[in-house]
Amino acid sequence: MKQSIILISAYCMLHASCCLAQSAYEAQSAALAQRISTLKGQTALYSNSTAACGNLNFTSWNRIYIDPHLCRRDRETMTWWNQELSGPQKSEIKAGTMPDISNLKMIAQVVTPRTETGEENQYAELGYFKSIGFNGALLVWKGEPPETLAKIAKRLQAEGWVLTWTFGPEEDNESRNFVDPDKYRETCRQILPYCAFAIPAWRKATLIHGISCGDETFANKYRAILANLIREVNPTIPIMGETTLRSANGYKLIKSAHAGTSGNIVFEATYKEYLTDKVIKYLRQQQITEPYLFLVIGPRCYSDTDRTYIPQDALAYNLKTATVINQNKEAAVVMAGGGGGTRELWGSEVSDDLTKSNWRQIADQK
Repeated sequence: MKQSIILISAYCMLHASCCLAQSAYEAQSAALAQRISTLKGQTALYSNSTAACGNLNFTSWNRIYIDPHLCRRDRETMTWWNQELSGPQKSEIKAGTMPDISNLKMIAQVVTPRTETGEENQYAELGYFKSIGFNGALLVWKGEPPETLAKIAKRLQAEGWVLTWTFGPEEDNESRNFVDPDKYRETCRQILPYCAFAIPAWRKATLIHGISCGDETFANKYRAILANLIREVNPTIPIMGETTLRSANGYKLIKSAHAGTSGNIVFEATYKEYLTDKVIKYLRQQQITEPYLFLVIGPRCYSDTDRTYIPQDALAYNLKTATVINQNKEAAVVMAGGGGGTRELWGSEVSDDLTKSNWRQIADQK
């Protein structure tokens, strides 16, 4: 009897083990099938993209920034970009004279509101940041009609804000880098009169995103084209270049390489392992054009941390960092949401866009 019970128990255990193994195998098989399906979809998209875009040669950016619908819908714009990118990089841009920004503490991002509630929230957030010492704002245009953002720029300039403007498509698959040049020019015409300087590209359009696709020359030429469009509209406005500084194995410097820059916005140089005075000294040794506008996004970039995100801590860090930068006679631009956009950031929902953020309430929470 005992032997029968033991045999039955052994059989049950073996059966359970087989079931578990089968379940694990089925899960692995399903995951593999899903991965194969995804790869097939990507391959099909790339093939369709190549067919639809015809002779529009965008090298490795095809797989990330181009889709067949875009080529079919905006063939004229894509053809213009292909011609510009295929030609020599223009070098006749002259540097404008930057105003004194050594005490500039700028907040980002001021965007085009989609609702009245969003517009009211953005002005309320700006009021809060002004009350704690901010004196500048970064206007981010994402490709929408520019009239509303131009009205905001006019109001903020009248209120004493120092403004800069940039083109910043979101870092997702739907937004586009290859903007209609006429729309870009028209936005420059409407908004730049209220700005102290301009930054050609932001977020997905920045130099480092282009380089991450494997072509630094291409990325520099893209940025230079946008700088030329700005110059066509406003021949004298200062244009900032881009510099990315990484600390892995010592400083690694990546900088925009085109004529006409009157300073540099410095990415990835305000994390905890950096000392502001040493970074400034290093940039000067490398002959990076001043003044510097340091981007402050928190103790860690949203893509470079596994810590739990505490909004109050990040805000306190950003305010302290911006103050230290000003004490070193350089400018700071603070990303309201820490660079996370509208995505989940370190376990919390925050936003870079002031139409959606609530930093004035977060600051009061204990």
